[in-house]
Amino acid sequence: MKKPVFKLTSRVTVEEDNGANGGVLFDSHTAATSTCNDTALVLLQALKKGGNVETLSKLLMDQFDVKEKEARADVVALLKDLTQQEYVREQA
Repeated sequence: MKKPVFKLTSRVTVEEDNGANGGVLFDSHTAATSTCNDTALVLLQALKKGGNVETLSKLLMDQFDVKEKEARADVVALLKDLTQQEYVREQA
């Protein structure tokens, strides 16, 4: 069975905040901005190309000292939030 791949929608721009940890997400449809911490920034940058829960969790485990269970929970929670706001879509 193929694992779902999620990708940021074209209306979303993500920029790193060079002066601090994290970054900013900008929604061009609503002009809403959101700050994000360094772990969310890593995931958002990966979601520009697309990824599934497993690859995104591994990315967090590789870059931050977190266990698989915690990384997966963080990825699932972020994807849920981003999907509800229509910032990411599941790719067919």
